[in-house]
Amino acid sequence: MKHRILRVLNTDELARPASGVDREWLVGNGLGGYASGTVLGKVTRRYHGLLIAALPAPLGRLVMVSGVADFGYLADSFCRALGLGPKVNQRLRREIERGYFDGDHTIWDRFSVATGKTPLLVVHNDEDDVVDPEQARVLLLNYGEQAHFHPTTGLGHSRILQDPAVIAEAVAFLQDSDVSEGLDLSA
Repeated sequence: MKHRILRVLNTDELARPASGVDREWLVGNGLGGYASGTVLGKVTRRYHGLLIAALPAPLGRLVMVSGVADFGYLADSFCRALGLGPKVNQRLRREIERGYFDGDHTIWDRFSVATGKTPLLVVHNDEDDVVDPEQARVLLLNYGEQAHFHPTTGLGHSRILQDPAVIAEAVAFLQDSDVSEGLDLSA
């Protein structure tokens, strides 16, 4: 299965610096955090950043939809989508480490999913063309016994959050929390 992770801009678009600043990207990590920026890497908004997260989980539970378990998957899939080889992938990883994490080589493990204590619902579709469904298996294995799996089929990546069964499962999982008593999760 081929995984679509980006829209490739043509060279005419990239030749105009304004288009690289005007075009933004956003990637969710499935744990309530995200990364975002512009194509040219210019920080033009307050919410731009490589790892923005709210901790701890407000309801004492997490729902991860089409989540990435292995932080290195982001660099690997980017390079794979563009047909770039291992040398470019390693260079990209070193540049990310130097440019955003003060040369810290441990980010690839540190930002990957590890054993968790907070109850987690993992929702992933078998036809996801953006995040490989194998990431759900890795996530469940790494997170441990607190992870629960809700597989879906035929929804791909874009329609998964529109599915009433997915929404109902996520709301039920969150409502099972002691913290959620008295909160209106019907919206």
